[in-house]
Amino acid sequence: MTDKKEKAQQATPIMVHTQYIKELKHVSPGAPLSLAPGISPKISVNINMDGKEFKDMEGVPGKPYEIILSVEASAKSEDGTELFSLNLSYGLFITIAESVPEKNHHPLLMIEGPKLAFPFVRQIVAEVTQNSGFPPLMLTPVSFEKLYRDQYLQQQGEQVAGNA
Repeated sequence: MTDKKEKAQQATPIMVHTQYIKELKHVSPGAPLSLAPGISPKISVNINMDGKEFKDMEGVPGKPYEIILSVEASAKSEDGTELFSLNLSYGLFITIAESVPEKNHHPLLMIEGPKLAFPFVRQIVAEVTQNSGFPPLMLTPVSFEKLYRDQYLQQQGEQVAGNA
């Protein structure tokens, strides 16, 4: 490896090695009736993220992790009939450079990893809903910093309540 490549890898705190669909499920239980014009669906979207360290990975520079960005989306008609349901788990296999302190791994994983995956997840959700006969569901951009901060504060509150 050249010196330039080695320096670039050392300067990059997070490296994505591969991205993949871990799980994808879409159902349209009311089709074709649910595809009739004039239906105003109520859309529900939930986004979650998770990460885990891989142990015993040889030959991979840095500390290896898998990050999963999950989306659950559904649409119901005004009378509550399910129009569609979509579940997507999208994975990233990444490494964090050894120069990054351990205390910074979790925020790096839970903020930067999902930021990298989100454009691909958004495209998959839009294409799947469109290819199933519905208008494409375009996910609104997400502030992963705020989501991380909110989850962290919630966990801290639960720990304080548990210790009381």
